[in-house]
Amino acid sequence: MFFALIVGGFLLYLVAVAPRELGTGMTLKEKIKDAIQQGIVEPLRLPPSALGALYAQAVLETGDFKARYFPTTNSLFNRHKGSGRGEWTGRTYYVSAGDADIRIFTDVYQSARDMAQLLTDPRYNQAYLALRSGNPEAYFAALQEAGFSTQTTYAQALQRTYRDYA
Repeated sequence: MFFALIVGGFLLYLVAVAPRELGTGMTLKEKIKDAIQQGIVEPLRLPPSALGALYAQAVLETGDFKARYFPTTNSLFNRHKGSGRGEWTGRTYYVSAGDADIRIFTDVYQSARDMAQLLTDPRYNQAYLALRSGNPEAYFAALQEAGFSTQTTYAQALQRTYRDYA
């Protein structure tokens, strides 16, 4: 009987509490959307439609937040050590499958702020302008054109993810 109460209590925890971050009252996906809103959309004065495009990008880059490295890195956008302005001096996580050092952030909010900084880089100006204009498809194409990913079908993959998740 005692064992059944413990197991039942644990199952209740898994269903009721575990989907929400302890202490925040938000699910992981809600927290990520909040981080993108506070770290990118608001500081860069982007329209509300930008949240969906950036969220779709985070979903694609992290495998719907299930990538093996995500809990360790908090890297929403799979930023590599040498990508973007300046040299990354923080900690990294080596992923052998992609032969890449992924930036480690203290939380998803820091990762979002890092992406906002990248979007202000002149190399990504067209992507930034597409987000400002509320055009997700143009944003995805501009990211690919600027070389954000080496995947040749990156823009199309983002569009599919956007349709499925935004």
